[in-house]
Amino acid sequence: MSDDWFERVRSSIPRGFSRIYILQLLKEKPMTGGEIIRTAKEQSKGKWIPSPGLVYPLLGRLLSHGMITETTDGRYTITEKGIHELENVEQIKKGMSDQYDTFLSLGAAGKFLLQDAVDRVSSFTTMVLEDVDRLGEKQRVRYKAFLRNELRRLEEAEEAEQKTRRTKTETAAEDEAATT
Repeated sequence: MSDDWFERVRSSIPRGFSRIYILQLLKEKPMTGGEIIRTAKEQSKGKWIPSPGLVYPLLGRLLSHGMITETTDGRYTITEKGIHELENVEQIKKGMSDQYDTFLSLGAAGKFLLQDAVDRVSSFTTMVLEDVDRLGEKQRVRYKAFLRNELRRLEEAEEAEQKTRRTKTETAAEDEAATT
């Protein structure tokens, strides 16, 4: 593989990030598309420069979904619906952070389980978050089934680890009682 390919992949932004990033910027202050591009370039120290081909179609989708509005001077501003979207992302982020901490406390096995869960959920979630409204009924049913299955797997893994911890605690208690 060429170094050019590695640089492009390494510096790419995860799918779905741009949407949340733009909403967050517009929550701070109204901006034009050009200002959004310049801000991203400045904040990333030139490592990420979103193209107009990314920013303007995304602004159009956010407008059509009612998450932003365009002001008379050509700037975009976030709406209540957009703010609600950001709040939902924060709740998801907190939930994932709590789960992440739990998995890390499980040691190496937990880290592997965590990575697998994150990979699976993020690949599907980012795809769907791009435009949930475009999903047909069949895709929504499949996505819900996938999420339920992943939640079940996470709960089962957590229950198994709790059982293992209880067993270790009981064994340690028995060993201590036997030595006294």
